[in-house]
Amino acid sequence: MPKSIFGTSIILCQAGLYDQGGSCQDCPEGFYCQGDGKAIACPPHSTTTTDRKVATDCICMAGYYYVSVNGSQDTNCRPCDPKSYKPNVGNGECPLTCPTNADSELASTSLADCFCEPSFYASIDSTTMRLARCIPCTFQGLDCRGGFENRSEANETSDRVHAMPVSLCLGVCFGFLLFFG
Repeated sequence: MPKSIFGTSIILCQAGLYDQGGSCQDCPEGFYCQGDGKAIACPPHSTTTTDRKVATDCICMAGYYYVSVNGSQDTNCRPCDPKSYKPNVGNGECPLTCPTNADSELASTSLADCFCEPSFYASIDSTTMRLARCIPCTFQGLDCRGGFENRSEANETSDRVHAMPVSLCLGVCFGFLLFFG
């Protein structure tokens, strides 16, 4: 039943629902609703799935894992460390690791986020088109920079291209003198 406080109607809804324009609606994803009519946003890097009634229903997003701070029940999600990733929503650790001599950014969510370290180049699995391993760069006259190429800020998570070895030639290569200009 609506209650009036200083001319404002407040609708009390059961847990899992919130007041939207005078009617109780399902609590939206990323929020929890305790039954006071309000939808409360989950802490950073966490969301809700099916249960959306209390703060502990907020769970860590992909790329993040749960850390208890001073015994608190509050959701505290930390990013996966470099060289690891977590593809699913949940409070578990970041169980998957990049191949040897590969790295990743904080909060990585898939093997596609892994890239070779400098002095290594990528070997790609022909079936999955993902990084299979990082091979040491032993080529004379080539530089293996590692990382990704063609990474734009606007499309940072699209299929990225692994950096391939590049020539170190600066005018003299393979016994020939090259003139520019």
